Amino acid sequence: MPPPVVRSESAPSRRERLAVVAVALALLAVQSVVLLGMNLPELVRMIPDDSFFYLIIAERFREFGAFSFDGIHQTYGFQPLYQLVCIALAFVFREPRALLLAALFLGSLLHALSGRSLYYLVRELFGRFGAWGALVFWLANPALVVWFWSLKENALYAWLLILLAHELLRVLRSSSVSGGGWRLGLLAGGAALARVSFVPIWWLATGLLLLGAGLRRPLRARVKLVLVTSAAAVLVSGPWFLFAQLHFGSATPTSGLIKIAGTKAYVGKTLGLEWLSAEHLLATAKTTLAYLDQTFRAATGLWGPLVQGTVLAAVIACVMGWRRRAERGTGEPFATASSWTCGYVAVLAVANGYLSALFLPTFLAYGRWYTTPEFVALGVGVGWSIALAGRLLRSRADTVLLAACLVGGVLAWTHVRRVPWESLFTPTDFLETPPDSNQVLLEVGLWANRHLPEDVLVGARDPGTVTFFSRRRIVALDPLVNTYEFFRKYVRDATDFVRERGISYVFGPGVMRDGRYCLLNLRGGPHEVIWISHPEVDLGWLPGEPTHYMLARTLDAPSADFLGPLDFEYGAWVIDPENTERAAARDERIQRALDGFEVHGNILRMRLDPGGVASGGRAYLSIDGERVRDTAPRPDGWVYWDMTPYRGRRARVELSAGDAGDVLELYTVDLSFP
Repeated sequence: MPPPVVRSESAPSRRERLAVVAVALALLAVQSVVLLGMNLPELVRMIPDDSFFYLIIAERFREFGAFSFDGIHQTYGFQPLYQLVCIALAFVFREPRALLLAALFLGSLLHALSGRSLYYLVRELFGRFGAWGALVFWLANPALVVWFWSLKENALYAWLLILLAHELLRVLRSSSVSGGGWRLGLLAGGAALARVSFVPIWWLATGLLLLGAGLRRPLRARVKLVLVTSAAAVLVSGPWFLFAQLHFGSATPTSGLIKIAGTKAYVGKTLGLEWLSAEHLLATAKTTLAYLDQTFRAATGLWGPLVQGTVLAAVIACVMGWRRRAERGTGEPFATASSWTCGYVAVLAVANGYLSALFLPTFLAYGRWYTTPEFVALGVGVGWSIALAGRLLRSRADTVLLAACLVGGVLAWTHVRRVPWESLFTPTDFLETPPDSNQVLLEVGLWANRHLPEDVLVGARDPGTVTFFSRRRIVALDPLVNTYEFFRKYVRDATDFVRERGISYVFGPGVMRDGRYCLLNLRGGPHEVIWISHPEVDLGWLPGEPTHYMLARTLDAPSADFLGPLDFEYGAWVIDPENTERAAARDERIQRALDGFEVHGNILRMRLDPGGVASGGRAYLSIDGERVRDTAPRPDGWVYWDMTPYRGRRARVELSAGDAGDVLELYTVDLSFP
């Protein structure tokens, strides 16, 4: 494929700059309105559990002046620059809801800023037509919008990478000796603080690039440029890494070290390969190809068919361009700076993908925040494809060819990816469907806020969502947000840590094994599961066996028995595997709902006997004596109703057949922010 072609265009006019800002601000406003209109399950559905670590650590720093998850133990389980930004937000926004919305708005703002910067980068590389295409793809792509809402450092990291590529293009085009290398270094240092894994791919790509790109400069000038750039990068990032080494005992976040340690065990025990052997490196190369394909699908989302069709059109435009130049015996000059800049972006993406597959293979299925350089490269690639495909608009025949490419891309995507088109246009009400794993964690956190005393010491695995919404100081049993010392103890036996800290209760995912319920993170240590929050929901966290989120009482640590069956409005109060009761006072609650009650919650969930009324009957909801809902139960007997519009009003549940004995469960959940 020919190198990118630089168009000799004038500098952006004031009208063009205002248009770019207007588009970015308009989409930022739309995102803000959408965010403010979402309910808690919709918000939490987009946010990984680990993302709440940033907000919790920020609140603890405001409270204790230390980097800690629980105010007791030190942590370096974060990317430094974004964590410092969250700490600044926590000092300004002291209410949890305000802090959450501010962090989400910050992601949207960085999304808009990165889109604006991407426009000017692509404009200098490929012209205005490609720049507008890249801008619209970046800002109006739902898959990328949600990606920027994940409360991770990827929004900040993406913006810095785009600025870095733009500055590199200016350096390569500059005729001065230093060429602005210090600005390039400042951005590189910021990117390293935004995500520490940038450091190895920075040295891999930038050093080779600046030394080998030619640039019509002598070798001595290129070496000086590399030294100036590196010095500026160290000046920005060095103080933090020195502080981290002295304060935490590691310049690299302990979360990364722990992930790599877990990967070593996975490669040896599960894959049967020697760590970093030739076989391991080759297997990783194969994994990387599949990973990059998965990344492409995740980043394009609904735009996938159009992107695929545009790429096809760009390839055809390249072939036609080669043929026409060959016929004329002319060609366009090789655009050194543009080509090297595009190559740099591509190398960052491929190298990052390979290193992610090498060191973090077990996290690739859901760790979309690792793919930032790949997403940036895709944004640049879309601009390139649109710029080349635009050449087909010069004649009527070529325009028809362009349309055929787009239609072909849509059809190919539909066939190969088997896109369920009907599901793309069916809105999902998260209050009227079974809760997913993120919503389960949200509801457990809200339950803890209403039932756990503030002075009780509780531990949790997957603790981010539960801790943030419980507003309790919960000790993390997740190695990624704890010390490396804890990780070593956790590998041996996490119960030692629980015992030493005097933790009374523990939240975490669990299963039934050997005839008893047990928490996975306690590894069979002495504990007694007392509550399964949603027995009907399989979290899907383990292949081949149902996983549920549970609460257990530790048996060899001082434990105050302040929780009893009446504290659990829903779920299963577990006495033993042979006798699992639904939440206490179930019959009374069911009868009260059938007789009539005042609505205080957001969700009403009811399960009918599948062999009774649920097999052919219907359930009705009356508000203030007027029937407003008429629902047939799901095959498993469950009925889900959004009660938000009826808060404070009088409700009553009716059945078309049967009686209260056919109602196996009925409860409401209040999803109000604590």
